[in-house]
Amino acid sequence: MMKMVPNAEGTTTNLTDRVPFTINETVDLAGTHIEEFTDLIVGIFIQNNSTREVFQSTYSNENAVYSEEARLSELTLNGSPLPAFNPDVFDYDVVLPSGTSIVPVLEGNAVNEEATVIIVPSVTLPGTTTIDVFAGNLIAHNTYTVNFQFPVGYDETTAEAVRMYPNPTHGNLNLFGASHAKVSLFNSLGIEVKTIDDFVANTIDLSTLPKGIYVVRIEKTGQTVIQKKIIVL
Repeated sequence: MMKMVPNAEGTTTNLTDRVPFTINETVDLAGTHIEEFTDLIVGIFIQNNSTREVFQSTYSNENAVYSEEARLSELTLNGSPLPAFNPDVFDYDVVLPSGTSIVPVLEGNAVNEEATVIIVPSVTLPGTTTIDVFAGNLIAHNTYTVNFQFPVGYDETTAEAVRMYPNPTHGNLNLFGASHAKVSLFNSLGIEVKTIDDFVANTIDLSTLPKGIYVVRIEKTGQTVIQKKIIVL
C-alpha cells in the first residue's frame, strides 16, 4: 500500500440507498518508491465509522470506459417470464390470483453485464415492486415498476371496516372487524409467522416477534381477503 486518501480517516459521508456518490481526489505519490505506475490500482472500502465494519470494497480499472446501458433484457415472475415484457417499457400491472398472500418474486437480467440490478420488493399486497438498473458508469439509470393488484371484486368496503391499532405497535395489536376470520401474519420475506384459524378475540400478542414490517392477512366469510401492513417496534 502506497497511500491512504485523503488520509487514514478516509472521507465521511452520508450515503442514500440507490443514489450514486462521487468523490474526486488528487494524490501526490512522490517519495513512495513506486517501481512501476502500471502496477498500481485504487482500492475503495465502505466502512462504518463507529464499528469499523467494512460493508463493501472494490478496485479501479485504469482509463476504463463503462457502459451506459441501463435496461433489463428479461424480467421473471416466480421463475416465469413476465408477460409482455419489453426492455423499453418500465411500468407493469399484474393481477394476482384471488387469495394470494405472498408477494411474488421478481428477478431481472440486465442487457449489459456491467449493469447493477437492485430489486426492492413490495411488503404488502396490493403493492409495487421496483427494479432499479444502474449502468456500468453508475450514472445512467432506469427504474421498472411492477404493480400487484387484486382481481376485480376485491372488497374495499370490507377492508376499511377492519380496524387495527396501534400501528406501529410494541406488542399488542387490537383487531376489530375480523370476528371468526382466519388471521395470518407474514414477515417481509413472505414467511408465515403466526396463524389463527378462528379469530374470536380483540387482541393479538406480537411481543415475541422480531422488530420489523409485517402483513396481516384476514380471510373472512365468503372468501373475502383483506391485507394490511403493520410495524412491530
